[in-house]
Amino acid sequence: MNETISIRRFRDSDAESVSRLIVDALLTCCGPDYPPEPLGAFARSQTPACMRERGRTTHFYVAEEDGTPMGCAAVGRDPEDPGVCGVYSFYVTPEKQGRGIGRRLMEALEADPWSREARLLTLHASLTALGFYRRMGFDFRDGCAQPDRDGLYMMEKAR
Repeated sequence: MNETISIRRFRDSDAESVSRLIVDALLTCCGPDYPPEPLGAFARSQTPACMRERGRTTHFYVAEEDGTPMGCAAVGRDPEDPGVCGVYSFYVTPEKQGRGIGRRLMEALEADPWSREARLLTLHASLTALGFYRRMGFDFRDGCAQPDRDGLYMMEKAR
């Protein structure tokens, strides 16, 4: 694991670089597993304004090395069920994957006060990230290993 990586809360000034990181990770890593559209449309929706909104509505974290974002992830409360938190915007820049950054981001999310109060963490996993989330202790919601109409897998982890 790279010890020069630090994890901190998102700042509005991160919006541009985090947006670029997400678009790069989506297109590079998920491109082989998903058709160009709607993947491209989803990537285009990950704007700096979207990142700032995510920072306002969730506890959004950034992994950085020498001041440059290398990954991001967020945890947010489920408005319908206060005992559930969702994991959102979990990405690591392609060239830094496999170096422990994702694990450290997940540890930050699980240490977050909202997450600690929740009985369940949920997320939508791409085929690309399925193995990572399984290694982090997530399993298929209701045992359903079939993707939804968007090709994503509903996963959960009891707290």
